[in-house]
Amino acid sequence: MMSLVAPRLKKFSPHALTRRFNVLGAVVATLAWAPGIAAAAQPGELGAASRARLTISASVAARAEASGVTDASLAPTPGARRATALQRVCIRSNSVTGRYDLAATGEADGTGFVMTSADGATVPLTLHWTDAATQSAALLPGVPLEGLTAGREACSAASPGLLAAAAPATRKPVTGLITLMVAPL
Repeated sequence: MMSLVAPRLKKFSPHALTRRFNVLGAVVATLAWAPGIAAAAQPGELGAASRARLTISASVAARAEASGVTDASLAPTPGARRATALQRVCIRSNSVTGRYDLAATGEADGTGFVMTSADGATVPLTLHWTDAATQSAALLPGVPLEGLTAGREACSAASPGLLAAAAPATRKPVTGLITLMVAPL
């Protein structure tokens, strides 16, 4: 008598099938990339080693800064016919030369600055600038003073720019607005 025995079937496991495909995928990927791994690449090509030269340049734009500027009141000296004010102004520049141009704008009558009283009368105002290197000159409306010397570090009391203002002494209050513009060289 013959007996028939059914062969044992293995239980199907989706995880075992996935592992087989993962291993097969890794082998195929390795073989596909193997030629590229062995060869050194030229600049701009994909490979295990690639060399290229690169030049990096950095620059900082020249800047100038004015600080310490405050509103000023011109005060007459007893017995004097002129009222004056003196103000220390810190001008710093990071430029290679440490130099700057300075210009002033404001209400003007064509030849110089003016201040105006409440009733519309104008009073001439003169401005004078002295830089950190003691170069000194009159400021005229819109006319830059060129090549002045700035402080390089934080300004000290010993080396600021100096703005002097003077006007005829009046009994009426007068006001004016002056704008200083600094440009590094």
